[in-house]
Amino acid sequence: MAKSLNLEENCLSDKFIDGARMRARFNFYPRCSRPDLVLGAKPHTDRSGITVLLQDREVEGLQVFINDKWFTVPIVPDALVVNLGDQMQIMTNGIFKSPLHRVVTNSEKLRISVALFNEPDPEKEIGPMDSLVDEQRPRLYRNIKNYGVINFECYQKGKIALDTMASLFKSVQEMSIDGDEPPPKYFAKECCYAPTEMSSVSTTIPVFDVSLFTSTSLIASKREVEDALEDLRSTLGSAGFFQVIGHGMSGAFLDKVREIAHLFYSLPGEEKQRYTRPVNEEEGYGIDRIVSETQVLNWSHRLVLQVFPEDKRRMNLWPDDPSDFREILHEYAMKVKSLMELLYKAMARSLNIAENSFSDQFGDGALTRARLNFYPRCSRPDLVLGLKPHTDRSGITVLLQDKEVEGLQVLINDKWARVPIAADALVVNLGDQMQIMSNGIFKSPLHRAVTNSERLRISVALFNEPDPEKEIGPVDGLVDAQRPRVYRNVKNYAPIYYEWHQKGKADNIEGAVIV
Repeated sequence: MAKSLNLEENCLSDKFIDGARMRARFNFYPRCSRPDLVLGAKPHTDRSGITVLLQDREVEGLQVFINDKWFTVPIVPDALVVNLGDQMQIMTNGIFKSPLHRVVTNSEKLRISVALFNEPDPEKEIGPMDSLVDEQRPRLYRNIKNYGVINFECYQKGKIALDTMASLFKSVQEMSIDGDEPPPKYFAKECCYAPTEMSSVSTTIPVFDVSLFTSTSLIASKREVEDALEDLRSTLGSAGFFQVIGHGMSGAFLDKVREIAHLFYSLPGEEKQRYTRPVNEEEGYGIDRIVSETQVLNWSHRLVLQVFPEDKRRMNLWPDDPSDFREILHEYAMKVKSLMELLYKAMARSLNIAENSFSDQFGDGALTRARLNFYPRCSRPDLVLGLKPHTDRSGITVLLQDKEVEGLQVLINDKWARVPIAADALVVNLGDQMQIMSNGIFKSPLHRAVTNSERLRISVALFNEPDPEKEIGPVDGLVDAQRPRVYRNVKNYAPIYYEWHQKGKADNIEGAVIV
């Protein structure tokens, strides 16, 4: 391995002398009547430098996670399986990977394997080798001692140690506090994302009083409602972005929502780590998932929580500090849910189709996620974005902006325009799935968040999307000879969206276009 990196031959093995440890583990996996429900070994990465495994001679069971799929490791006669552990990934500064793996059970046969784990002396400090750290590949890990304790603690919490390394990685929050120069991994590429600087263009984002669209509205004439619906249709057909007032939430209540986000991000790092996102999942606290060497990282932290359906909430990921966090987020989510239902009906009315044409496509298992965004100060806002340009995968997104610090920008007429802060207003933008359902009449806008060299910024977004098991497509009343079907029907749009987003394509809806 050292030679493959053009390093001195003994530079890795030197880390495994004078107190280095080797453990043997004899694994016995009895037959199990429910292999569909029970694992022999939960998904994990090893804490070792190298693990060498002698598999059972006849019964497979080891699986490794590659490209978001589990693959069975086949039995090869007289071969030994080798996998690297976390400490090798640390020492190679992330060049070599410590793979996620697990063991499945078998209903018919027992299985036995023998593993040997080699790791450095726990009293000896390890870290990235100096020769593997340079301007193109900055240091990813701090030096650490006795890594086994960290790995064990994370494993018992159901977490992957290398995914919870804010205490070992230098986080964007720490870099912000220290005034560090951001690593090149955060630099936006000119061809895709620039210019990154705060736009001087301020567009007039329409503001709608949504109380006009309620069936009990007494403040507007029929003509005023019709005019508002026509304006809504025009706005969503051109920009897909607007702000709403008259939503029934007081400024004092919205301030409480902002406050719980501020208080959560003010917690010590180890407290926030209690809610770290489980591996390969969206929910929880963390930074970007690292999926490629060329990935441009966002200068932000986020806490993602599923709020609907309520029985799907994972309350272990909902902070209990501040003490009223759960109560306030629940109340806010309920109010925003009512707002979203009202907007779906108003959008349908604006197109002269049945009022429930959009909402019916979402199904009883429609999902709503809350994302609390934290954008620390950044010393190079000219190079680094808080959130790369993207469209949302949702039907509707409702955003509560920071009360004082701007950062949201939307692409209109090929120019980035900043979205101004309007007192007690909520920002609404459509997502890809609404563009699909409206057969392209409504737009899912490209938007981004810029960074600020002087002030941090916090926002709270709620994303509503259809039940992933329910097929969606253009509403029948919006397809005719003059406007043929633009999009195919799709189910579980999220993986399509994620695949395009990881390819660096900002406009993710291409995956649903009829070719």
